[in-house]
Amino acid sequence: MKRKVDIEHYRPRLNQADLDYTYKSSQARMAAHPERAERDKEVIQKHPFFETEKEAAKYAFKLMREGSLDCQVWAKIAKDEEFIYFQKWWIVTDNWKIKMAAEYIGMVLVYDARCLQRIIADNINIDDIAVSY
Repeated sequence: MKRKVDIEHYRPRLNQADLDYTYKSSQARMAAHPERAERDKEVIQKHPFFETEKEAAKYAFKLMREGSLDCQVWAKIAKDEEFIYFQKWWIVTDNWKIKMAAEYIGMVLVYDARCLQRIIADNINIDDIAVSY
């Protein structure tokens, strides 16, 4: 029998209102300071990125299990006429400068290092928590 996994225990719940606020405020920041936005985009682009959350989470688990580094999974958000959605996922190190760059350009934290460690320690299957589109 398959056990039920409480997703919110392992990753933050991100609703449309929060994503909309993040998107609008980051767009305003980047428009006001385009040089900083470009610098921060370059910082993030140096890290591995993935098309799906599941791919990013699996890679982050691999890095954490190997003990190579504490990492986080951040998602870039985009907007169409109706909805805010996740565009791509990045694996970044747990470094405050990188986190500030990610926030500045409108990314949201999906899994932090503590969350990833909890998933690994609890032996949770990534298929039970990560979305693959």
